[in-house]
Amino acid sequence: MEAKTYPEFSTHYPLLLTTFMKRPVDLYPNETGIVYRNPTSGEYARFTWREWYERTCRLANVLRGPLGVRPGGPNEPGDRIATMALNHHRHMELYYAVPCSGAVLHPINVRLSPDHIIHTIKHSQDKIVFVDDVILPLLENIYDEIKDTVEAFVYLSDKPGLPETRIAPIYEYEALLDAQTPEFEWPALHEDTCATLCYTTGTTGLPKGAMFTHRQLYLHTVHVMLNASMSTDPARVSLGEAAVPLVITPLFHIHAWGAPFFHVFSANKIVLPGMFTVEGFCDLIQTEKVTSTAVVPTILAMIIEFEDLARYDLSSLRSLGVGGGALPLGLKRKAEKAIPGFSAPFREEKRMALLREPLLSHGSIYYAPPQRLARVIDAPSASRVVVDGEQLTYSSAGERGSIGLDAHPTLRIFVDSLRMLLRGDEDGLRETFQIAFTNVGPADELGWTVVLEPRSALLGAAACAARSTEPTQPPARRRAGR
Repeated sequence: MEAKTYPEFSTHYPLLLTTFMKRPVDLYPNETGIVYRNPTSGEYARFTWREWYERTCRLANVLRGPLGVRPGGPNEPGDRIATMALNHHRHMELYYAVPCSGAVLHPINVRLSPDHIIHTIKHSQDKIVFVDDVILPLLENIYDEIKDTVEAFVYLSDKPGLPETRIAPIYEYEALLDAQTPEFEWPALHEDTCATLCYTTGTTGLPKGAMFTHRQLYLHTVHVMLNASMSTDPARVSLGEAAVPLVITPLFHIHAWGAPFFHVFSANKIVLPGMFTVEGFCDLIQTEKVTSTAVVPTILAMIIEFEDLARYDLSSLRSLGVGGGALPLGLKRKAEKAIPGFSAPFREEKRMALLREPLLSHGSIYYAPPQRLARVIDAPSASRVVVDGEQLTYSSAGERGSIGLDAHPTLRIFVDSLRMLLRGDEDGLRETFQIAFTNVGPADELGWTVVLEPRSALLGAAACAARSTEPTQPPARRRAGR
C-alpha cells in the first residue's frame, strides 16, 4: 500500500496499533519495557523498549519473508497467525508484529477442549501456529486433525534448539529472528484492517469468532485510558507512565482485557509471569516493584493461603483488581489483612470548643502503605482528600486544589498522625496525641473507637473521635499480627 503523508493524515489520521508500538521506543528507548520470569526456572529476561521493538521488527521480517504471510485490507483479512502461548515477551512481540504487518493475530485459548481448539483453527484457517514448549504436547495430540490446514509451526522456548516431534514443518523462533534485520518498514495500513481474531468460550454449540480492526482496538484502548484518568474513585490509583503492571490475565483471553495495548501505549514497564504461580507472583512484585495487577477470586484465594506470603515485600502494590466473578466478602477481608493497603468505612465526631454538639461525618478511608491515603466524606457534604507522598489534593463543594505538606506543618501533623493510626504505629501516635481505644462488636467482627486528645496547644482546637464500622483490628493489634 502506498504510504500516505501530510496533509491527508492531518484530517484522516489512521488509528493503528503501530502507533502504540512506536511510542515507548521513541520516548524511552533505553528504559526497561518488558520483564519476563520463567515460571519453572525462576530466571529473568529483561528488554529495553528498543530491544523489544527490534525483536518485533525481526519477527515482522520473518512473517513477510520466510513464512510468506500475506497482509490484508479493510474488506479482506490477511493471513491468520495463531498462537498457543502463555504470557511472555515472545507473545508480546507477536501481538504487534502480526497485526502491524497487516496479518490477523489469533490467540488460541488453550483451555478449550481439544475439539474446540481444532474447530477454531480450521474455522479461522490459520496459516501459521506459534506454540510454547509447555503446550507442545497439546498440539501434538491434535496435529493429525489440523495438519491439512496449518502450513507451518514455530516453536517458542527459552531453551535453544528444536524438540523431537512429528509436527512438520516446525521452525525455531529465536533462530528465525537471528537471521533477520532489526529494521522493518511498517505498512501504512487502513485503520479498518482486521488486527485480531478471538473466539468465544462457554457458549452454546461451537466457539464463535469475532474479528477486531485496528480502529476498534485503538478506540477501546483510548477509552480505557480515559476512564482511568477521569475517575474520581480514591481507591483507584493512577500512576500514569510510572505504573508497573503485572499481567496475569492470559494473553489468549480477550487480549488480556486489553493489557498489551494500553500498557505499551502508556510506556509502562510490563511484567510477565509466563504462567501463574503464587511464588512467581510474589517474587515478581518484590523484585520489579509491581504497582498493579488483576486476578480472579480463585487465584486471590491461592495467594492468601500461600504459607510463605509474609516472606515477601508486597508494599509496592497499589492496586489489586479482582474480576471474572463475584468477590466473597470473607475473601476480601482476608486479602485486606494479608496484603498491604485496605479500605474501611468510618464515622467521625469533631468536638469543637464553641459547639454544644459534635460535628458528625461519615465516609471511607483508603490506605496504601507507606505514603498514600485517601479520605472520602459522603455526608453531610461530599468531599475528598488524597495524600500521595508530600502532596495533598482536595475537592469539596465544587472547589479543587493542591497543597504541599512541607509548607503546612500543622496539616502535616494531622496527615502523619492518620498514617500512623492506619499502619498501627501506636508509639508514634502517642508522641502527638493522648489516645484511648475501645473495642466494639463481637470478636469475629471487631470494630474500634479511637479517641485522640492533642498534646500540643497548636492542635488543641479540635479533638477527634473516629469509629470504624468495618470489622477491623485496633492499630496496635494490626501491627503485632503482621
